[in-house]
Amino acid sequence: MHIKRIKKGNAVYLAEYETYREGKKIKTKFIRYLGKESDEKNIPLPKKSAHIQTPIYPEHSKRAGDVTLFWHIAENMLNMPKIIDSICCGDGYIDGKSPGKILTAWAISKALDPISATNLGEWVTSSVIPDLSGLPGEYFTDSAFYSALDRVCFKDTTADGYTDFSTLICDDLYLHWRLNHPLPENHTEILAYDLTPILIFGTGSDLGEKGYNSKHVNKKQINLCILVSKFDKAPVSYFLLPGNFNSMSSVKELLVQLIDMSFKPGTLIWDRGNTSEDSIRDIEELGWNLICGVQKSSDEVISMIRETDVSAHFSNRVKSTSKSALYAMRAAGKLFGRENAGVVYVNIAKRMETIDARNELLMEIDGELLELSENLGGLTKSNIELKISDIVGEYGQFFSTQLRKQEKQYSLKWTLDEEAIRQAEDLDGKYLLYSTDSLLSASDVVKEYVGKDFVEKTFNTLKSHLKIAPVRHWKNHRIRAVFFVAMIALWLRVVYNHGMCQISKKERIYEFDELLRRLKRVEYVEVETENQKKAYWYLNLTEKMVGQLKKMGFTNLFPEIRLSHL
Repeated sequence: MHIKRIKKGNAVYLAEYETYREGKKIKTKFIRYLGKESDEKNIPLPKKSAHIQTPIYPEHSKRAGDVTLFWHIAENMLNMPKIIDSICCGDGYIDGKSPGKILTAWAISKALDPISATNLGEWVTSSVIPDLSGLPGEYFTDSAFYSALDRVCFKDTTADGYTDFSTLICDDLYLHWRLNHPLPENHTEILAYDLTPILIFGTGSDLGEKGYNSKHVNKKQINLCILVSKFDKAPVSYFLLPGNFNSMSSVKELLVQLIDMSFKPGTLIWDRGNTSEDSIRDIEELGWNLICGVQKSSDEVISMIRETDVSAHFSNRVKSTSKSALYAMRAAGKLFGRENAGVVYVNIAKRMETIDARNELLMEIDGELLELSENLGGLTKSNIELKISDIVGEYGQFFSTQLRKQEKQYSLKWTLDEEAIRQAEDLDGKYLLYSTDSLLSASDVVKEYVGKDFVEKTFNTLKSHLKIAPVRHWKNHRIRAVFFVAMIALWLRVVYNHGMCQISKKERIYEFDELLRRLKRVEYVEVETENQKKAYWYLNLTEKMVGQLKKMGFTNLFPEIRLSHL
């Protein structure tokens, strides 16, 4: 491999070529274009002089832009390598190879370009990570990566089978981040909590169990539970539960997490699947306010929804979207023993959609019953009753049927139960929420609840961008540690996005993915002159990219020493 300097006009371009032998002839083959010899910042090349030594050009460049940014986030903004080393090794200032540096490299790879762990060493050594970490490239081997994982979670017969530092490390990352990026004055955390199943293609005997998932896949899974801050979408904490645990049974583990974190109580938001009187009381005992959905599973809840007439009046309006509008009001009476704690809201579009869909089905059923009534000849009573059951299905509550026999022929009569339809319509598109803080307006309660979608976006990032699912490891402690790597990779993307949010959308030149795509092309080259002095610079780095990074809070990421500086 060698670098050719190609002069065109007033510029010099760099291209990588490979030399090979074909028969008795030596030939060269173009490999890739590396960019201008200048740094694209309008800095002219040094004038030729007899006193300038001829530089020795490097054999290759290294991926640098996005890698340097994420290493800066990990080391300078999250203190990630030192926190990992401090908890896993008892020393946050380890010279040379350490679990913190090795796992930070893995997290950067996963955050930028999720690949198989078997290709991880090659990926790292093709980047500037060895330079940034101060470790030789040959240190980044499969053995090193898995040894580092085993310092986070490992078998330990004295600790109920294994010791797991993963959640403790992530908790410390949050505390370090919040210390340097505090909430606004007089504000407390608003946290959203949820869980999602992650399929596992291994044994995972302590966690992998068959359980409920939205795709109804009958395979082993692990439930990943996450607390996310509304303020900056930071993953406050996480824990893993067996796949057969339901949402309700996860609340006890959540209580432990909240107690361990021991920060000032704020507001917790969760979905209706976690809600019971016991779970509400447990959270409130810790001093937290709770906003949660309530299932339509009890007479008390159903009665409260029906009796609360939420009119489409401007005073009840929550918000409107391109697809629907929400209206809400406080419900009279007690909910889970607390006065004025219930809020009923209506999704106008959902309500009309549900009513219309039911009416359409009722018409279809009515037509099928009519067709059946005209073709009863030769059918027994049991056959007719079975056909009626198949036709009405779960809508049987809306029909009253009468089957009579006249001579040898059965006749079928039916009527629609208008009262049952009216009662069903009373619940259509209407939902009940519980709010500990009864002083919050109904509108604010609904806004907080429906605005908790940022925890769903966190799950989407983990699954879509960080490729956390499915898990293909077999050893229990490795399965736990792999989740840990995904979580610290999530932290890198969250902090990067936090920087992006410091710039208004009108001022942004590049959005989240576009800036990363452009930074991926930025490469680092280094040359050494005959007098052994080194010069280095970055290819494909533009003023616009540097300017936006500066506005995002990332400065001095790409220092250079040009040939003209020597």
